[in-house]
Amino acid sequence: MQAALSRRYVPMLDLLSAIFHLGLPVALITYFVFRRLYLRGDLDHNHNYHAIKASLKEIKQQRRDKNEKGHYEDYLHNKWMQFGGGFYGVAAVWTFIEIEIEDTYHFVVDFPGLDVLLENGVIGLIIGFFVNQITNFIQALVWFAYWIDQPERSFIAWFAVAYLAYLLGLNAAKTLTRDAKAPNEEPDQWPS
Repeated sequence: MQAALSRRYVPMLDLLSAIFHLGLPVALITYFVFRRLYLRGDLDHNHNYHAIKASLKEIKQQRRDKNEKGHYEDYLHNKWMQFGGGFYGVAAVWTFIEIEIEDTYHFVVDFPGLDVLLENGVIGLIIGFFVNQITNFIQALVWFAYWIDQPERSFIAWFAVAYLAYLLGLNAAKTLTRDAKAPNEEPDQWPS
């Protein structure tokens, strides 16, 4: 009886885990990235979802044409664009951040010592660092495989939570910035 009862709650726990580990961060990142785009005037508040996707393609193309790697002076925005922008980019950025936090935590907690770090020399340490970054980047590109690393996790649930969180963040940014002014505008220009 207890085994049957625990199996019944696994999908609910999986869904809650998806919401807290993937959904909330995706919604927050989406909100902040799109909030900035709306405040800068890069996106129009009157656009529907398909027009927003088209505008994102234009922004990516402009970035490629101008070869503006650091145009926005914003690490989060640049990573998001590097991962392709849109939903996939947000999910990949969060996965990359998660992997980096986890790697940093394990490095600090399980610090091997300087002798182990430098056993292949400084060049070996630098090469190892870059190989790790490339590996983390690739893992982030296949973000869905990273989050579905346990057999009891539902791909459909995790993907649906991430996509719904993306739409929630997108709509929150659109709604909450509709009447806002850009931060660099003079206060006397703001409506009273």
